[in-house]
Amino acid sequence: MIRRIALPLLTLILLLGAAGCHGFMHRHKHETMNAPSADVAHEFRQRWIAKRVSDLTAGGMSAPAAQTQAEDEYAKKYTYLTGSK
Repeated sequence: MIRRIALPLLTLILLLGAAGCHGFMHRHKHETMNAPSADVAHEFRQRWIAKRVSDLTAGGMSAPAAQTQAEDEYAKKYTYLTGSK
């Protein structure tokens, strides 16, 4: 008698558990794919500004002026990452 109940019950638990986990994981993955993580955005900002400062100083601009200009250009170009408009 226990075998008659155990197998269908175990099958039902496995099916419901698998469906619930899959549905949750899919929704969660989809929601987080649209926005870059803060770490990735910060790393991108640092690298972009460093490259731009390098380009500007190679063109003859002083390092402090190049840093300021690079930060301004980044803020204007990537407003969706900085949050400013």
